[in-house]
This record gives sequence, C-alpha cells and structure tokens, in this order.
Amino acid sequence: MSNDFYKAIQRFIDSFLERTLFFLIPDWIKPNAFSWFRIALVPVVVILIMADFWFWGAIAFVGAALLDSLDGALARRRGQISKDGLILDPLADKLLVGLTLLVVLFDYPFTSLILSIAGLEASMAFLALMIKKSGMTPRPANIWGKTKMLLQSLGVLAIFLWQIYDSLYFLSISATLLWFSLVFLIISAIDFTWNKGSKLYKNQ
Repeated sequence: MSNDFYKAIQRFIDSFLERTLFFLIPDWIKPNAFSWFRIALVPVVVILIMADFWFWGAIAFVGAALLDSLDGALARRRGQISKDGLILDPLADKLLVGLTLLVVLFDYPFTSLILSIAGLEASMAFLALMIKKSGMTPRPANIWGKTKMLLQSLGVLAIFLWQIYDSLYFLSISATLLWFSLVFLIISAIDFTWNKGSKLYKNQ
C-alpha cells in the first residue's frame, strides 16, 4: 500500500460526500464541530454497553465512526484544515475505540490484545499533545494510521456482533482484525515517532 493509493481513495470519498451530504451542512458549521460531537458520543457508547444495550451501542459506535470521514472531507473540501483539527480528529478516534475496548476488557477473552492497543494509543496521544505544545504542525493521517483505524473499528464492531448474537464466529473475527490493527498501529507509531518525535527532541 502507498500513500498515493490512500489519497486516491480519500479523494473519491471526499467527492462522494461533497455531492451527497455537504448541501445539508451550513458553512458556519466547522469540521471540528463533528469531531467534538464524536467525542460527545463516546460516553453514550460506554453507557449503552454498561447497560447491556449492545445493539444501540453498536448503532452509536458506527455513527461516531462514520463521522470520521465526514469531518475530514469537510475540512479538505472547504479549506478548513486547522492545527486543532489535526489533533482533535485522531484524538476522537482514540477515545472512541480505546474507551470502548476498555469497557469490554473484562468480558473479552484476549485482554492482553486490548491492553496492548490501549497502551500504545495512549502513548501516541501523549506524544501528539507534546508536539502541539511545542508549536510544531501536526501531520495529517497517512495510510498506516487510517488502515489501523479502519481495522480497529471493524474489530470493535465485531465485538458488538459477538455480544448481540453470542457467536464465537464474530469473536474470532474481532480478534483477527484487532491483531492486524495492532501491527498497523506499531508501524504507524514507528513512522510517527521517527518523523515527529525526532524533530520534537531537536527543538528542546
């Protein structure tokens, strides 16, 4: 996979959303508003899981995950990309996936897998905040990070389906997807640290 391939898919999705949904969104609504809304949906997902409303939790999770494409497309097409947005967008992803995984931690057989993902994501979030504090410009997500997010989202959705249908089939799918997401997370972390962490160290 290459970033050129990822950008081609991104342009296609952006164009599709621009032609189908953008007319519903007034110009005064900024992309960051959708990121904040996704963050606001995180406790909703958590509460629904804890109340054992797995179906509605899945609906809320999928809705929040799909908004990830909308806020990014809106920022790019309307020329509203900002430093805060480049931090806020991945932070919303990490909170949505990370907290959902931690809530199901004690029900999920592969606890070490969840802890590995949550720990590495937390470290990445801390480094991103350090970069923002240093005044450096955050880097937009690349193919590794977006693939990781897609695999994580599908893995979490499979966990919802496992709970809804009580099926070991979906449990196996979730574990497979999350293991692959961990591989892409490690690659993304190495790439991110190499490109930004070294610059942060030099600026200190």
